[in-house]
Amino acid sequence: MIRILHLADLHLGWEPRFLGPQAVAWQQERDNILAAVVEFALEPGNGIDLVLIVGDLFDCHNPGQALVKETMRQLRRLSDSGIKVVTVPGNHDEITYPDSVYRLQAGAWPGILVQNPYPAHVATLELGRDKFHLYSLAYTGGLTKTSPPLNDFPHNGEAGWHVAAFHGSLDWDAGDRSLPISRSALAEAGYDYVALGHLHKPSSYQLGKGVAVYPGSLAAKGWNDPGCGQLTVVSFSSQGVRVEKQELPYSICRPCRLLEVDAGQYQTPAELVAGLKARLNKEEIVSIRLYGLANFAVELEEICTSLEGECYYLEVTDMTESYSPALLDALARENTLRGYYVKRMQELLAGASDEQERRLLTRSLLYGLKALGVSSGE
Repeated sequence: MIRILHLADLHLGWEPRFLGPQAVAWQQERDNILAAVVEFALEPGNGIDLVLIVGDLFDCHNPGQALVKETMRQLRRLSDSGIKVVTVPGNHDEITYPDSVYRLQAGAWPGILVQNPYPAHVATLELGRDKFHLYSLAYTGGLTKTSPPLNDFPHNGEAGWHVAAFHGSLDWDAGDRSLPISRSALAEAGYDYVALGHLHKPSSYQLGKGVAVYPGSLAAKGWNDPGCGQLTVVSFSSQGVRVEKQELPYSICRPCRLLEVDAGQYQTPAELVAGLKARLNKEEIVSIRLYGLANFAVELEEICTSLEGECYYLEVTDMTESYSPALLDALARENTLRGYYVKRMQELLAGASDEQERRLLTRSLLYGLKALGVSSGE
């Protein structure tokens, strides 16, 4: 059995500027994810024979020299141990530019660095008793033709496994640098496995006799790009191709979580804070978005102060709506349908038998006003 570790979109060097004074510390923690990946690959029990990096290893084409040096050192640990390494440039770390890290370091880059601007047979690797024929390209502005989407893929017809690696977009044209690829043409090429990069959410597609896989981004780049925290390991054997997911044993890679909370389900600010605390984790970077029709005035500063220390970093956004008692009283005095509605609901609230009924009636009043088009700012 031959096992490949398929990586993409690590985006080393990405700067989490939204974290303010904590940005530098978390950037350093996040960049250390490559060392954790290398440790996983070097562990004999994991049986990794090839590490395939399919684009956006770096977040930009000219990362800092210290990061480049450390990245090459980590990849050299793999190649020195006998694990093959293949690196495909992406669109963030694009090879097009004269000062691209891949142009400047091409002669010293560990393993195989893909540099050809057109789909081509890049190498045939001897892994155990098997031959792996690798096909790939490095998108190069002005040379790589993307209109129409890539639809001409080579296959040398020789015995062995045929693996393609492209940092691009299946049936999605988001511009030249996103490398649009024809899924049907890729299926007809007859590859056993297509290693993809560019989309950060893990996904897989059956392509003819083979399978195409986006492994997803390991580490988060914010609340809308939370990372998957899972490694994609592909096994090739007489039983065929098998794709498995394994959790990356790296606890410092903090998750980013977007938490949308209906503030209207809480009757008081204290209840809201208690409810939020129960959903927070000290290791997480969290963005809370409060929405709905609030039963009280939302004070963001007080909420943030009450939640201090409950997570690594927190921001709270108030997207709620509420109606002041003065506004409700004014509406109840109107000789209109909505005036009658508000007055009747106030009477029902005054006669509520318990807290549960009062909460239900309050929500009914607020949503009724919303349906009637009453703005909280009237």
